Amino acid sequence: MRFRGAARVYGVSVPVIAWRAFRWYAADRFLPDESLSRGLLHPSEPIRAAGDHISEERLHGLQHAVNSSGAAMCRDKLLFHVYCNRHGLPTPRLFAVLSRNGCRDASGQPLASETQWQSFIAEQVPDTFIAKPRHGRQGRDIRLLGVAQACGGGEPAEQLLRELRALVGHTDEQILEERLQVHERIAALTGSSALSTVRVFSWITSEGEPEILDAYFRGIVGDRLTDNISDCQTGLFTGNITARPELETGVLRRAWAYNANGIGYRWVDSHPVTGAGIKGFRLPCWPQVRALVCEAALRFLPVRTVGWDVALTPDGPVLIEANERFQHAGFGEGVRRIRSALQEEKQRLASSLSSEVVDGR
Repeated sequence: MRFRGAARVYGVSVPVIAWRAFRWYAADRFLPDESLSRGLLHPSEPIRAAGDHISEERLHGLQHAVNSSGAAMCRDKLLFHVYCNRHGLPTPRLFAVLSRNGCRDASGQPLASETQWQSFIAEQVPDTFIAKPRHGRQGRDIRLLGVAQACGGGEPAEQLLRELRALVGHTDEQILEERLQVHERIAALTGSSALSTVRVFSWITSEGEPEILDAYFRGIVGDRLTDNISDCQTGLFTGNITARPELETGVLRRAWAYNANGIGYRWVDSHPVTGAGIKGFRLPCWPQVRALVCEAALRFLPVRTVGWDVALTPDGPVLIEANERFQHAGFGEGVRRIRSALQEEKQRLASSLSSEVVDGR
């Protein structure tokens, strides 16, 4: 169906689109949906094995080769909080952990009796906060909760208590954490109080030095809670904007948004809601973002490469997530740097392992 749509958009036949999809998979393991959304099936796009784009399969393979398998602090959001707090890395404030096996607040006090729950709601959580699955990915099932969000019958606190108890029954445990405030300059750009984050890709060299290989800003468009590029529930693209910053200055370059039909993308000069210009916009706190990511990269060793989600707040940058198996929605020179660094390290590690095997005979 989508091949037919692409054929109509590009003015070619369906077999031409299918053949190009096959060739892109053979060249660099791009699945059809990836090729469609990235505009790779356009007849004018040259097919190459290594270049401006990298497939998820190829990227995940390189990450697996260079990263330690001991990456629980990346995959488990509760451990992420604990690990970051242990090393003094800023994260959203944790309020509670909810589980069918038992609930507790951030200090370790149980949440079981009616009195404990009522006290927790009255004294420990703000009017709005975030609930997210402990092992969730890609923004799946994130909820905005709080007495300020309550609607319908009953007192707001009573309704919130019902919602929290309903979360207790979920298969995946839930964590309740602070809803961060967005930096005023980002809010002026997007017209939204929701967080628009920066995805920053770090790397630890073989000499033990942290480097930033690439980054892109994800700008929210419309009334959304998250800045995800695609909706994990529907699979459709959200219309949120992506823009690459200059790595040294944090000044945004040209921006783009993936088309909702999943066929290619379009360049975006200004934010569709506020009309604010995107190219040339300087991200706030950029030197602090770079310093925070480099410090965090060292603390998370032996995980060698991470895609960090960083919130830009009035109080500075805050780490939201660490993704050791990250995706990359961009293209161009940053992708080439990531591919080159990880490929060279994969070969170095393979050569080192071979030498050890030979020496151990």
